[in-house]
Amino acid sequence: MFIQSKSRQIITKPTTVASSVGEYLERLDNGAATKRIVYLADQLGTDLPTREELVASFTSGYSPLDPTRPETGSTDSTYRLRINVEPATLEPTES
Repeated sequence: MFIQSKSRQIITKPTTVASSVGEYLERLDNGAATKRIVYLADQLGTDLPTREELVASFTSGYSPLDPTRPETGSTDSTYRLRINVEPATLEPTES
């Protein structure tokens, strides 16, 4: 699943991801992707050096956390996301 694979990448390479994520998201210029990455980093306890700038760039609409799943579930106004996956599936797993 999309979200699970991205969360595993953040867990296995936290320093690499955190140091360059802001730059990549700025270049990508995709509000939904920015919300998802900040949410996942916060859930996994990964420090993003540019977190405040990323949060300030959030778009106003609500995006699904996992774009490959139906748009059901609760909404999170902090991240402006629809949480359409079970939070337990975001936890680190053994490879």
